[in-house]
Amino acid sequence: MIKYLILLFNVMGILFFKTFFETEPITVAHNFPESVVTGGEYVVEVKINKNTVGGFAELKQILPIGFNASIIDSKRGTFSFSDREVKIIWMTLPDDEEFTVKYKITVLAEASGQNQVVGTFSYLDNNQKATVNLETK
Repeated sequence: MIKYLILLFNVMGILFFKTFFETEPITVAHNFPESVVTGGEYVVEVKINKNTVGGFAELKQILPIGFNASIIDSKRGTFSFSDREVKIIWMTLPDDEEFTVKYKITVLAEASGQNQVVGTFSYLDNNQKATVNLETK
């Protein structure tokens, strides 16, 4: 009987801990256009809901050949674009639980065909690297 009471208290403790201390998962969504035309310019918005995560993080997206990117708003992150890779790095994430970064893509003449845009958002969670894959567009 005592074993069952101890087991009951352990289960209740776990449920209590999960209810009050478990964080919501991080979500990342982007509005990359489904189709583009040569010479066109488009604004890409990436909405990040980081919940309580802070510290180092990196947003990375690989663009098709013939695309160029320039920053509009990185929310104090360091922006770079090289070898088709858009990268924004934060040493410390913004204080807001949810924020949106924006960059502009320009479709150059050498862009053609069906292409995909892939990306990741990586961050540190309790000194462990965690990654969220962005929806492929």
